[in-house]
Amino acid sequence: MNTLHAQDLIAQFETAADQRTIVSLLRELTARMGFDYFRLALIFPSTIQRPDVIIFNGCPQSWVDTYTASGFFAIDPIVKCGMTQSTPILWADVVRDNESCDEQGRELMQLASEFGIRDGVTFPWHGANGHVGLLSFITSTPLTKQQWLYAVPFLSWLSMHIF
Repeated sequence: MNTLHAQDLIAQFETAADQRTIVSLLRELTARMGFDYFRLALIFPSTIQRPDVIIFNGCPQSWVDTYTASGFFAIDPIVKCGMTQSTPILWADVVRDNESCDEQGRELMQLASEFGIRDGVTFPWHGANGHVGLLSFITSTPLTKQQWLYAVPFLSWLSMHIF
């Protein structure tokens, strides 16, 4: 994980004027940290059943299109965990846990791996009035739990600055 100049890059988020700039900064930050992809989801509770969701996506476009067209956000086990949990979410732990990930969720994660989305860590953020943010750093090859745990303290700090 290359943390050189991460603080300078983070400072640029404060002046980002549009979504395109945010995606560009996230893409650069993700690459510098040694990850393949990112996803930042912001959830705003406009109604109980249908919140407003904005997703900044740095995943392969074919996966983004499939995920969106199939409505996978509603069954994504990582999203479900992030809605109730405030600690970092290691994807491999979620997939192994029958309580966190049902068969439908495991099928979604298997399909994602076919698109190169194989492992990740998600940092949930819970704000005022029910706002939720989920920032994921994603790899195309699985990492060991030890590798993720090594990266989590810095990525947690980084995530809080981005939110």
